Amino acid sequence: MKIDPKQMKPRADGGYEGQITPTRFTFESAQIIYPLKITQLSVKQNTEALFYVQTTQKIDLPGPLSYEYSFVPMWFQALTYSIPEKVTAEEAAWRENVQGERQADRSQITVIRQQDHEPATLEWAKKITADDIEVLSGTRRYNRDAPADEVEKLKLLKGHITSGQFITKIRKVFSKDEMTDDLIFVKAQVNGKRDSIQYFSILPTSPP
Repeated sequence: MKIDPKQMKPRADGGYEGQITPTRFTFESAQIIYPLKITQLSVKQNTEALFYVQTTQKIDLPGPLSYEYSFVPMWFQALTYSIPEKVTAEEAAWRENVQGERQADRSQITVIRQQDHEPATLEWAKKITADDIEVLSGTRRYNRDAPADEVEKLKLLKGHITSGQFITKIRKVFSKDEMTDDLIFVKAQVNGKRDSIQYFSILPTSPP
Protein backbone atom coordinates (compact mmCIF):
# COMPACT_ATOMS: atom_id res chain seq x y z
CA MET A 1 0.00 0.00 0.00
CA LYS A 2 1.08 3.57 -0.62
CA ILE A 3 -0.29 6.76 0.92
CA ASP A 4 -0.42 9.88 -1.22
CA PRO A 5 1.19 12.68 0.87
CA LYS A 6 -0.85 15.22 -1.10
CA GLN A 7 -3.91 13.89 0.70
CA MET A 8 -2.27 14.40 4.09
CA LYS A 9 -1.66 17.46 6.24
CA PRO A 10 2.02 18.55 6.45
CA ARG A 11 3.53 18.93 9.93
CA ALA A 12 6.24 21.31 11.08
CA ASP A 13 8.66 18.41 11.61
CA GLY A 14 8.42 17.37 7.96
CA GLY A 15 6.02 14.50 8.56
CA TYR A 16 2.35 14.18 7.63
CA GLU A 17 -0.83 13.42 9.48
CA GLY A 18 -4.34 12.46 8.46
CA GLN A 19 -6.94 9.71 8.51
CA ILE A 20 -6.73 6.49 6.56
CA THR A 21 -9.37 3.89 5.82
CA PRO A 22 -9.23 0.87 8.17
CA THR A 23 -7.52 -2.08 6.51
CA ARG A 24 -8.19 -5.77 7.08
CA PHE A 25 -5.55 -8.45 6.54
CA THR A 26 -6.88 -12.00 6.26
CA PHE A 27 -4.63 -15.05 6.01
CA GLU A 28 -4.51 -18.67 7.14
CA SER A 29 -2.11 -19.59 9.92
CA ALA A 30 -1.61 -22.34 12.48
CA GLN A 31 -0.67 -19.63 14.99
CA ILE A 32 -2.05 -16.24 15.99
CA ILE A 33 0.32 -13.80 14.30
CA TYR A 34 0.50 -10.02 14.15
CA PRO A 35 2.77 -8.63 11.38
CA LEU A 36 4.91 -6.55 13.72
CA LYS A 37 8.08 -6.51 11.62
CA ILE A 38 6.53 -4.56 8.75
CA THR A 39 5.33 -1.94 11.25
CA GLN A 40 8.94 -1.28 12.25
CA LEU A 41 9.50 0.47 8.91
CA SER A 42 7.39 3.45 9.97
CA VAL A 43 8.59 3.69 13.59
CA LYS A 44 11.31 6.13 14.67
CA GLN A 45 11.68 5.14 18.34
CA ASN A 46 8.55 3.42 19.64
CA THR A 47 4.89 2.86 18.92
CA GLU A 48 1.88 1.82 20.99
CA ALA A 49 -0.21 -1.18 19.96
CA LEU A 50 -3.58 -2.24 21.36
CA PHE A 51 -4.62 -5.82 20.64
CA TYR A 52 -8.07 -7.38 20.93
CA VAL A 53 -7.71 -11.13 20.36
CA GLN A 54 -10.68 -13.49 20.20
CA THR A 55 -9.84 -17.18 20.43
CA THR A 56 -10.62 -20.29 22.48
CA GLN A 57 -8.66 -19.23 25.57
CA LYS A 58 -6.80 -16.36 27.22
CA ILE A 59 -3.63 -15.45 25.36
CA ASP A 60 -0.46 -13.47 26.06
CA LEU A 61 2.58 -12.00 24.36
CA PRO A 62 5.65 -14.30 24.31
CA GLY A 63 8.63 -14.29 26.68
CA PRO A 64 9.78 -10.89 27.96
CA LEU A 65 6.85 -9.20 26.20
CA SER A 66 4.35 -10.92 28.55
CA TYR A 67 1.80 -8.85 30.47
CA GLU A 68 2.03 -11.25 33.44
CA TYR A 69 4.96 -9.24 34.87
CA SER A 70 2.63 -6.31 35.48
CA PHE A 71 -0.65 -8.20 35.86
CA VAL A 72 0.30 -10.70 38.58
CA PRO A 73 1.43 -8.09 41.19
CA MET A 74 -1.56 -5.87 40.39
CA TRP A 75 -4.07 -8.74 40.51
CA PHE A 76 -2.61 -10.11 43.75
CA GLN A 77 -2.79 -6.70 45.43
CA ALA A 78 -6.36 -6.15 44.19
CA LEU A 79 -7.39 -9.52 45.60
CA THR A 80 -6.42 -8.36 49.09
CA TYR A 81 -9.34 -5.90 48.89
CA SER A 82 -11.81 -8.66 48.08
CA ILE A 83 -14.34 -10.05 50.53
CA PRO A 84 -12.92 -13.52 51.39
CA GLU A 85 -16.29 -15.23 51.01
CA LYS A 86 -16.55 -13.94 47.43
CA VAL A 87 -13.17 -15.24 46.28
CA THR A 88 -13.86 -18.13 43.89
CA ALA A 89 -12.14 -21.50 44.04
CA GLU A 90 -10.37 -20.67 40.76
CA GLU A 91 -9.09 -17.36 42.16
CA ALA A 92 -7.91 -19.03 45.37
CA ALA A 93 -6.01 -21.68 43.38
CA TRP A 94 -4.47 -19.02 41.15
CA ARG A 95 -3.40 -17.03 44.20
CA GLU A 96 -1.46 -20.06 45.40
CA ASN A 97 0.14 -20.51 41.99
CA VAL A 98 1.37 -16.89 41.68
CA GLN A 99 2.13 -16.25 45.36
CA GLY A 100 5.89 -16.38 44.88
CA GLU A 101 5.88 -14.53 41.57
CA ARG A 102 4.99 -11.03 42.78
CA GLN A 103 8.44 -9.83 43.78
CA ALA A 104 10.12 -11.61 40.87
CA ASP A 105 7.76 -9.92 38.44
CA ARG A 106 8.42 -6.50 39.96
CA SER A 107 12.14 -7.14 39.54
CA GLN A 108 11.60 -8.18 35.94
CA ILE A 109 9.73 -4.93 35.25
CA THR A 110 12.79 -3.04 36.52
CA VAL A 111 15.01 -5.02 34.16
CA ILE A 112 12.65 -4.33 31.24
CA ARG A 113 12.67 -0.60 31.91
CA GLN A 114 16.45 -0.53 32.25
CA GLN A 115 16.49 -1.68 28.64
CA ASP A 116 14.31 1.34 27.70
CA HIS A 117 11.34 -0.97 27.15
CA GLU A 118 7.89 -0.95 28.72
CA PRO A 119 6.07 -4.05 30.03
CA ALA A 120 2.79 -4.98 28.38
CA THR A 121 -0.46 -4.53 30.31
CA LEU A 122 -3.57 -6.67 30.36
CA GLU A 123 -6.60 -4.39 30.15
CA TRP A 124 -9.49 -6.81 29.72
CA ALA A 125 -9.96 -10.57 29.59
CA LYS A 126 -13.28 -12.41 29.55
CA LYS A 127 -14.90 -15.56 28.26
CA ILE A 128 -17.93 -14.39 26.32
CA THR A 129 -21.29 -15.75 27.44
CA ALA A 130 -24.77 -15.81 25.95
CA ASP A 131 -25.65 -12.99 28.37
CA ASP A 132 -22.86 -10.85 26.87
CA ILE A 133 -24.30 -11.39 23.39
CA GLU A 134 -27.69 -10.22 24.68
CA VAL A 135 -26.00 -7.02 25.96
CA LEU A 136 -24.62 -6.41 22.47
CA SER A 137 -28.10 -6.91 21.05
CA GLY A 138 -29.62 -4.48 23.56
CA THR A 139 -31.93 -7.10 25.08
CA ARG A 140 -29.99 -7.19 28.38
CA ARG A 141 -28.86 -4.23 30.48
CA TYR A 142 -25.17 -3.31 30.60
CA ASN A 143 -23.65 -4.39 33.95
CA ARG A 144 -23.04 -0.86 35.27
CA ASP A 145 -23.94 2.78 34.64
CA ALA A 146 -22.31 4.09 31.48
CA PRO A 147 -23.04 6.78 28.86
CA ALA A 148 -26.02 5.65 26.82
CA ASP A 149 -24.36 6.46 23.49
CA GLU A 150 -21.33 4.35 24.42
CA VAL A 151 -23.53 1.38 25.36
CA GLU A 152 -25.41 1.82 22.09
CA LYS A 153 -22.14 1.52 20.16
CA LEU A 154 -21.70 -2.00 21.56
CA LYS A 155 -24.21 -3.13 18.94
CA LEU A 156 -21.48 -2.62 16.34
CA LEU A 157 -19.78 -5.72 17.78
CA LYS A 158 -22.78 -7.95 17.12
CA GLY A 159 -21.79 -10.64 14.65
CA HIS A 160 -18.10 -10.24 15.43
CA ILE A 161 -18.17 -11.52 19.02
CA THR A 162 -18.83 -15.22 19.59
CA SER A 163 -20.23 -16.86 22.72
CA GLY A 164 -17.78 -19.32 24.29
CA GLN A 165 -14.72 -17.50 22.94
CA PHE A 166 -12.18 -15.67 25.12
CA ILE A 167 -11.38 -12.03 24.33
CA THR A 168 -8.06 -10.68 25.58
CA LYS A 169 -7.19 -6.98 25.37
CA ILE A 170 -3.46 -6.20 25.61
CA ARG A 171 -1.64 -2.86 25.37
CA LYS A 172 2.08 -2.67 24.64
CA VAL A 173 4.49 0.13 23.74
CA PHE A 174 7.04 -1.41 21.38
CA SER A 175 10.50 0.02 20.98
CA LYS A 176 11.96 -0.24 17.50
CA ASP A 177 14.42 -2.93 18.60
CA GLU A 178 11.52 -5.11 19.82
CA MET A 179 9.98 -5.19 16.34
CA THR A 180 12.53 -7.29 14.46
CA ASP A 181 10.19 -10.30 14.11
CA ASP A 182 6.47 -10.83 13.66
CA LEU A 183 4.54 -11.25 16.88
CA ILE A 184 3.27 -14.75 17.69
CA PHE A 185 0.75 -14.86 20.53
CA VAL A 186 0.95 -17.70 23.08
CA LYS A 187 -1.32 -19.30 25.67
CA ALA A 188 -1.40 -17.30 28.90
CA GLN A 189 0.32 -19.16 31.72
CA VAL A 190 2.40 -18.71 34.88
CA ASN A 191 4.59 -21.41 36.47
CA GLY A 192 3.56 -23.78 33.69
CA LYS A 193 -0.12 -23.51 34.63
CA ARG A 194 -2.73 -22.09 32.29
CA ASP A 195 -3.96 -18.60 33.20
CA SER A 196 -7.73 -18.44 32.68
CA ILE A 197 -8.40 -15.68 35.23
CA GLN A 198 -10.95 -13.24 33.89
CA TYR A 199 -10.39 -9.51 34.27
CA PHE A 200 -13.34 -7.32 33.35
CA SER A 201 -14.45 -5.74 36.64
CA ILE A 202 -13.11 -2.47 38.01
CA LEU A 203 -10.53 -3.25 40.69
CA PRO A 204 -8.88 -0.80 43.13
CA THR A 205 -5.56 -0.95 41.29
CA SER A 206 -6.84 -1.40 37.74
CA PRO A 207 -5.03 0.35 34.90
CA PRO A 208 -6.86 3.38 33.46
